[in-house]
Amino acid sequence: KNRASGVYFMWAADDDFFTKNYIESCVNYLEKNPQFLLAAGKAVYRRPDHSFYNGVNITLESDDSTERVIKCFETAMDNGIFYGLYRRSTLNRIDTGRHFLGNDWVILAEIAYLGKVKVIENTSITRDASHLFNDTPWKRIINLYGLPDFAVHTPWTWMALETRFFLKRTPIIQKKSERKNLANIVYKILQGRFIIKERKNASLFYYLLSLVYYPFFSWKNRTNKNL
Repeated sequence: KNRASGVYFMWAADDDFFTKNYIESCVNYLEKNPQFLLAAGKAVYRRPDHSFYNGVNITLESDDSTERVIKCFETAMDNGIFYGLYRRSTLNRIDTGRHFLGNDWVILAEIAYLGKVKVIENTSITRDASHLFNDTPWKRIINLYGLPDFAVHTPWTWMALETRFFLKRTPIIQKKSERKNLANIVYKILQGRFIIKERKNASLFYYLLSLVYYPFFSWKNRTNKNL
């Protein structure tokens, strides 16, 4: 991102496939709709057997910044829109170098707070989802973000805790009280969507252990990092 010089920016993985009109469609939409900061095609995912399924596509068009963020977390799942086309001037205001579980959700939330987000129906991105069908799909992710081994039993709990932590500290929202309130609302949304189910599937012991251990983990890993 820091090396880019154009008006727009997008990430792309080496196993992504875009329809031929993807970038053109996104650019045209952003050119015609200056209040939108991110545009993307529909997300499609490829299973290991080469069959496909549709991702959860999010369009955030409310005029209220808080409502956009709330809707984002009420509906976000695979976050395929993260690989859409951004206005680079807006993306440069956001710290994209933070390394934590759920960082793409927080980046999307920060974008949504600053402006509107659109999924365009006539174009699409196809992404490889093979890693999600492994026997232990969370193990690689837990290791990637340096979380404790037991977090593999409660990954959604950890994602919710990390998301709340960083939303409380995002410089995108200037008022501390607004950051704190929105972070707590988002945490409750994630509790209702994912954590309740996770507590039923995982041991209550690991859930409580995550809640008790997280403050220490946060202090150990975030102290003196200007967060």
